Amino acid sequence: MLGLTISEAVNIMLCQINLTGGLPFQVKLPAPENIIVNNKADIERKLNEAENDISNGNVFCDSEVFNSLEKKYI
Repeated sequence: MLGLTISEAVNIMLCQINLTGGLPFQVKLPAPENIIVNNKADIERKLNEAENDISNGNVFCDSEVFNSLEKKYI
């Protein structure tokens, strides 16, 4: 990483919180364009797509999902 231990990194972050009165970074998750819904029609379209995926067998078992998430984020 940056050659810091987790303890050092947390200590730096806490010092920045104390200095600035808030988190030293923006807290938000970027949403991919294909997930954002702008209106009721978008929600209905997404629900229909999900129903079609399920009907067509385009599904994953829980272990596949968790393994994929672990590989990506851990």
